[in-house]
Amino acid sequence: MDATLDNLMTTALTLTPDARIILAERLLKSLDTSEQAEIDNAWAELSDQHITEIETGQVTLISKDTILQQIRDRPKLSQPPAIPTPINTPSLPNRSHFCEGGLGERR
Repeated sequence: MDATLDNLMTTALTLTPDARIILAERLLKSLDTSEQAEIDNAWAELSDQHITEIETGQVTLISKDTILQQIRDRPKLSQPPAIPTPINTPSLPNRSHFCEGGLGERR
């Protein structure tokens, strides 16, 4: 670290925990890109849409207790579902190609 950053860090560490939180939030916010602003706006629009759907009765809310009861009432699986195998996945190299330091030569 250069001297300016060292001095800044030393000063920041003398702040109260609340002040350090505010500083950290502001520093992180300064790293946000316009892409993050677009993402935040999209989430806000979706949230507004959901609120409107609830308020106008387009959707019906279900209580947590009802959902949990529905989950409990579902039939139990006799075995876990199969994990799908990706299509066109190249096979992994034989383990003999690896050595302690990384990739090894085939013998």
